[in-house]
Amino acid sequence: MKKWRKRLREGDTTDPRLLCSRSRAHHAPYFRWDPRVETRIVDMRLSPPEHLGRTPGPRALLYYLPRDSELQAARVPFPRSSRTIWEILHKYGCIQPQKKKPRPLEPREPLEEIQMDFKDVSSVLPAQSSEGKYKHVVEVCNFVDAGTSIA
Repeated sequence: MKKWRKRLREGDTTDPRLLCSRSRAHHAPYFRWDPRVETRIVDMRLSPPEHLGRTPGPRALLYYLPRDSELQAARVPFPRSSRTIWEILHKYGCIQPQKKKPRPLEPREPLEEIQMDFKDVSSVLPAQSSEGKYKHVVEVCNFVDAGTSIA
């Protein structure tokens, strides 16, 4: 109700456009990082600083970015979040998230593959040695056919 009272007070009441809805879209331009910061992040990723010896990730780049003398002289703002650096690296193709699609195993023929599993029997209490270690008293070995689950 408050917004309609404000609109009616501010505008011409004879104008039919006064009753039309207004856009809720973002009116101000979105924030963009300085291109020098983005290119420096990509350069640091491709040629690691200070002989790092590995490809730096977003957290390492976040550490080394404020130490860059050129960017300090330019007085440009730096990202403060590793997520922001990850987004910049992703934008330039330096990081590509890998999605593994689950693939079901091909069914085996009966008795083609046998799976084996060793277990301790929990109903039998283990014996303690003189060194204070517990010895295995009873172990069970299970064999299961991978193709038919026949025990």
